Amino acid sequence: MGEALFNKYGDKDFIAFSADTDPTIIHPYVVKVLEEVRIDTSEQFAKPLETYIGKLRFDYLINVCSNAQEL
Repeated sequence: MGEALFNKYGDKDFIAFSADTDPTIIHPYVVKVLEEVRIDTSEQFAKPLETYIGKLRFDYLINVCSNAQEL
């Protein structure tokens, strides 16, 4: 949700990416809320951290889960 909202409404000098330590599906309530604010979720999917580790360099990291701090 954070990735989608930031990329639509945030500063255009930045691009948000999101990943999970244990990805499953995007919760149906998240899809519903994003659709209510006209954000297309058809191309969205839960991504593992490995999608980005060692492949991209990030200037900022926002951690919203204490489990991920240990990685």
